[in-house]
Amino acid sequence: MALNAARGITWTSHGSHVICREAGIKCYVLAPDPSSRCFRIMHIIEPPCSGRKGVTIEALDKRLFLLGGCSYVHDATDEVYCYDASSNRWSAAAPMPTASPTVVVDGTLYMLEQSMGTKLMRWQKDTKGGPRFGELSDKVTRPPCALVAIGRKIHVIGRGLSIVTVDVDTAARVDGFLVTTSVGPLVEEDLTPERCTVITI
Repeated sequence: MALNAARGITWTSHGSHVICREAGIKCYVLAPDPSSRCFRIMHIIEPPCSGRKGVTIEALDKRLFLLGGCSYVHDATDEVYCYDASSNRWSAAAPMPTASPTVVVDGTLYMLEQSMGTKLMRWQKDTKGGPRFGELSDKVTRPPCALVAIGRKIHVIGRGLSIVTVDVDTAARVDGFLVTTSVGPLVEEDLTPERCTVITI
């Protein structure tokens, strides 16, 4: 497996899950090995969406979610698949309204819907749906956007590295719009973000 084949990495209580793509998609489950001070492969999971590129991977509770993706012959899909590590089974979850960036904040899944305006959606476990958390102004988000979470704040990163910050605890709503803070664009080039992640130093 080439190193540049890795497309996403996330953690659950059952280890680190790495999505790789060579001839199709495979999910490698890694666990730290104290004796050798490195990771070892526990087993390989075959996702049901093996012919796809650009799949987003997120961990929620003890489950792994694969969201969206596309192929050379098919446009971006709204399909969502869930892997339960305790039962070692895949199942189809409720589809997204559109293929959208997602982020998890304290066990709650948030999604940015960008098809008609920019709306932040919050996943509800009981209804398996995403009611609108609030609407954002396209003038400051500059879609298409990516999402990243730091603590209880969601950062919406748009073209030119413009950044809109939403505090999920204190975000007020005025006529359906979220009151946020914004910065940018940080660069002159009209760059489009592909994927964002956070590391702790």
